[in-house]
Amino acid sequence: MDQSNFYKRNVDSIFLKKIMLSILFVIIFTFIVFSAIKTGNYIYLAGVLSLPLIFSLVTRLDIAYVIMSVLAASLINIDRGGYLPVSTIFVLYISLFLTLSLCIRSDVKTLYKISYGSKYLITFLFITLLIMVFRGTGIRTLGSDMWGGSAYIMLITSIIFYVLVVPRIILNRNQIKFVVIGGFVFSIIGAVYKLLYTPSSAVGLGITPQQSLVRADWLIPIIYALLPLIFASITKKRKFVPIIFYLISLSLVMLTGYRSRLVMLVAIAFGFGYFKSKTKSMYILKTFTLIIIGWISTIVISPILPDAMQRAISFIPGVSINYQVALNAQDSNTWRVEIWKYAMIELEHYWIIGRGLAFNVKDALDQIGLAVGEGNPFQNFHTHNYHSGPITLLIDFGLPGLICGLFFTIFAVRRTSMLTKSFSNSSKFEEQYFLFLCVSLIWYVFSFWFVFGDPRSFNKLILLTSHVLIIHNSLKSINKVNN
Repeated sequence: MDQSNFYKRNVDSIFLKKIMLSILFVIIFTFIVFSAIKTGNYIYLAGVLSLPLIFSLVTRLDIAYVIMSVLAASLINIDRGGYLPVSTIFVLYISLFLTLSLCIRSDVKTLYKISYGSKYLITFLFITLLIMVFRGTGIRTLGSDMWGGSAYIMLITSIIFYVLVVPRIILNRNQIKFVVIGGFVFSIIGAVYKLLYTPSSAVGLGITPQQSLVRADWLIPIIYALLPLIFASITKKRKFVPIIFYLISLSLVMLTGYRSRLVMLVAIAFGFGYFKSKTKSMYILKTFTLIIIGWISTIVISPILPDAMQRAISFIPGVSINYQVALNAQDSNTWRVEIWKYAMIELEHYWIIGRGLAFNVKDALDQIGLAVGEGNPFQNFHTHNYHSGPITLLIDFGLPGLICGLFFTIFAVRRTSMLTKSFSNSSKFEEQYFLFLCVSLIWYVFSFWFVFGDPRSFNKLILLTSHVLIIHNSLKSINKVNN
């Protein structure tokens, strides 16, 4: 065969793909603009406003990823259900650009990366699409009479993003630093936004309105963004300031009233120190001593703490807390158990093909005889809010979804545990940030299965795993060049 003719035909086929995909690209963006004008939906409006910036970053996906990561630190959502962070716009566009690029180059084989665990998420994606066919999409823009479509959008986008982005984005050291420092700046913006525009950000759920606890939820973005700075900065010669800020973080997280987040801070600190320590047994002994000192100190000061802080430490043996606070904390445990029992009764209907994430609000309220604004554990069930990772996967995605989710999280923990050895001996800012991410991911997987889990948690777990792998690939590339 004449090689020149073969090459010419190959070029023509690529050119044809570019034309077809360009037309598809124009159709997609025309739909976004039209929908924004017609509906006034914040999601579409944000998509339109970000178009100029996105177009300028078509060839610099690394910069787009940095911007996406910084925006994510604000924890601001663009949908009412709280499923779509403001960074979703960049997640969608990056995924779209890479999809078009792969279609043009016919580079399908690179999608399947065993080292990235993509096969589990691709299988989970097919399960999700099948459930959407049988149970409804909940995407009202497409004509669905149900709600919950934003949860599907974020889940599908997260999976596609993970599969496409992880092997293809490499950051430099300055970009990694900017993600950490810029994320903290944007977390302050997110905290102010939540304080001013989210009425529930300062109020916790109580048994009655009189028993509600004031909880500073608006501090959560700052706490989450402060932790990477603390652990990336701490060294043998520079301990005092990071430790002070860590203690401040503990105080702030206690003001939110969440017990799981307090445990998270302690667990991450322990895990980070464990991987950094050279003598593991001595480190465990020192940690045990600190825990005893902390436990005694907590018992002593517990009676004078604000209600939100008392709720955060209510699980610690021996503490003295207000009766209403104890009742509030106990009630939280009680209604979770009721949700789980009710979910197990309903499991027989969903163990093969899950319930999915879409739901009909009116039907849910009619079934439990409640008016809008009221609620109980069964309303949480009907709105897919089970407060349990395993039950979320089992009920909403069936047994196949549970198995895929389990295999993916096992992969994430095993892969991350191996990666911690790569840079645990380094005291550089970026390497320590990576170690912090690894420990956070291990905790997040544990928390999803044994503490709290929902569809949002699974999305975050996917994106956090992708971030860990991207930072590892970046540091590996940087060190390879330097050597």
